[in-house]
Amino acid sequence: MPVPDDVPDDVPDPLLDSLDAVPLEVRDDWERLLRNQVADVWGRPGLSPRNRSIVTVTGLTVLRCPTELRAQVRLARTNGLSRVELCEVMMQISGYGGLGPALEGLTVLKEVFDAEPPEAAEPVVEGGSWLPLEGRHQRSREIYPLINPSAAESMHSRTAEYPIHGGSDRAQFSPDGTWLDWMHDTSFGDLWARPHLTLEERERVVTAVLVVLGRDIELTTHLRASIGFGTTFAELGEAIMQLAPYAGFPIAVGAMIAARQVQLEMAGEG
Repeated sequence: MPVPDDVPDDVPDPLLDSLDAVPLEVRDDWERLLRNQVADVWGRPGLSPRNRSIVTVTGLTVLRCPTELRAQVRLARTNGLSRVELCEVMMQISGYGGLGPALEGLTVLKEVFDAEPPEAAEPVVEGGSWLPLEGRHQRSREIYPLINPSAAESMHSRTAEYPIHGGSDRAQFSPDGTWLDWMHDTSFGDLWARPHLTLEERERVVTAVLVVLGRDIELTTHLRASIGFGTTFAELGEAIMQLAPYAGFPIAVGAMIAARQVQLEMAGEG
């Protein structure tokens, strides 16, 4: 199909993968949308292609959009993300977006990896990268202050080590019970402590999940954490707008308002 004269022609092929899936009646206009809006955010400065891929793959996984996700996984590979790093993105999603979307995302990864040439294969870590249960409470106590330093003392005073063993003898979950112990240790001691992604990259994944789900209360905490890990507000703005074509304009508006409020608060103006 010839490229219309008034649209960009330097667009990565995976961004146009959906053309053959849409009816002929709208295909030309769909191509213009992809070239004028989607390719525009991809071509902006301020955020690397690698980080744009992390954000986009995360958003599409949570939205359960396997067709577009396949294209974006292929683009992510071109943008330098290894197989194990993409798998790790899904592992991080499992804690914040749920096991269901993460599993479907892993299924897409397997399809894409299986279609790659044999020379693209990477070494597999025998036995996986799951960290020992012993010591995870200490890991969580070390990592949580990096994510939410202002609440670390309060969190540590309210959480005890979640028992690894005990079965039916363990206390029941209740609003005033051990649910926070479980959340603290499994989130920060199990997932956040894993290898293959930096803490900043894990924060990009979590922030993208929260943006797409519209979890603005939790989002503000992780926007602050992003800044603590060295992400700038301009980069946060780029990441939020990266999700706009995929998750919809209202999602981006809500997240931008939340980010602006955090920016004002951190500047002492909120």
